[in-house]
Amino acid sequence: MYHLVRVLLYFGANLFFDLFCTILEHKSPGDIMDAPKQGIDALFILLGAIMVLAMHAGFAFLELGT
Repeated sequence: MYHLVRVLLYFGANLFFDLFCTILEHKSPGDIMDAPKQGIDALFILLGAIMVLAMHAGFAFLELGT
């Protein structure tokens, strides 16, 4: 669980840092919108993987009858 929190905080901080640095560089609005795309994609895939693992655990408990 600790490692999961560290990974989520890393992706969140990375996303914020990319967006903040892009705004400070005074780039065009299109560049500002494209900057956090990679971080958001990685975070979405990570959250999807976490949900799949939770579903596996849920089905295992369902099979056990608890």
